[in-house]
Amino acid sequence: MKCSEFKTQALLLMDHRLNDAVRQELEKHREECRTCSEYVEKLARVWQAELPELDASPAFRQRVMARLQSESSRPSRMAELWEDRLLPALRPTALVMFMLVSIFLGRWLATPTAALNNNGTEPQDMLSIEYFETLTQESLAAVYLSLGEETDE
Repeated sequence: MKCSEFKTQALLLMDHRLNDAVRQELEKHREECRTCSEYVEKLARVWQAELPELDASPAFRQRVMARLQSESSRPSRMAELWEDRLLPALRPTALVMFMLVSIFLGRWLATPTAALNNNGTEPQDMLSIEYFETLTQESLAAVYLSLGEETDE
């Protein structure tokens, strides 16, 4: 192991955040390398040192609190981006999409339903002239009467 690799993981070693295999490899290197052993000792002294507690001045606290309040009252950058750029661009797109869907649905709903021929194989348009030409006078009357019965119910 190189010393540079050891130094990048030394804090993790001291904080017990490494798995056993990596920890054993680092410990082995530390035992063999005097420079890295001294490095860990220095880190341990800093790690265990008690630092004095610093107290912020009241003016500093007021400035921090005022800044936090001003930041929280202002809309976020994402909200500004949405309102200023994305929403105006989406409105025409939504309108075009609505129109396309309306046209598609209108054409789809206006298409007559298909009926089967007498043999049940070929679909044909129920409202076409050819369909009514194949019917006899008696069957036309039957169709007319059946349509009248459906509307009465």
